[in-house]
Amino acid sequence: MDPMTRIRFQTEETTFDEMLTAHENYLKKIIFNILKDTAEVEDLYQETAQKIYTSRRTFRGDNFKGWIARIAVNTAINHKKKNSAGAQLIELDDENVQPGEQDPVRNSFLSPREILDQKEKSAEINRIIDDLPEIYRSVIREYYISELSMQQIADQFGVNLRTIETRIYRARKMVSEKWRNHAH
Repeated sequence: MDPMTRIRFQTEETTFDEMLTAHENYLKKIIFNILKDTAEVEDLYQETAQKIYTSRRTFRGDNFKGWIARIAVNTAINHKKKNSAGAQLIELDDENVQPGEQDPVRNSFLSPREILDQKEKSAEINRIIDDLPEIYRSVIREYYISELSMQQIADQFGVNLRTIETRIYRARKMVSEKWRNHAH
């Protein structure tokens, strides 16, 4: 983009709006390909357009289409992660349901079969974690079950943060490999 166009792009809102509008369908296709949900595409497009608009001053003047595509991809991926993180596993153990509490199975969006499958998977993952060497097992349990930060774990074990990061990475890798071997 030549310097004059770039100056006009950064100062004239109509030029920016025209450029963004010209790529609206392109951005919506990107969002749909990630979310696979037509109901959310329009809302996420609006959020993406707002992010593009608010960060327009950071655009360096080359490859506008690539720049807005990257923002759309990141926005859609973050949205998908945020929504999938909301899914929770529900324990089936009756002793966890206190008198007067509602039955978690009745309040679940999952079928009883799905809940049972998740419970079995959770039990298998716990068995895999139990088989890890102690230095990895203890760190991964502190991180995922006790929900301590990596820095808190490093302080607790008296090692530096990078050591904990490495142990968690290696533990995840071991669990993943054992899970893949278990699934086949």
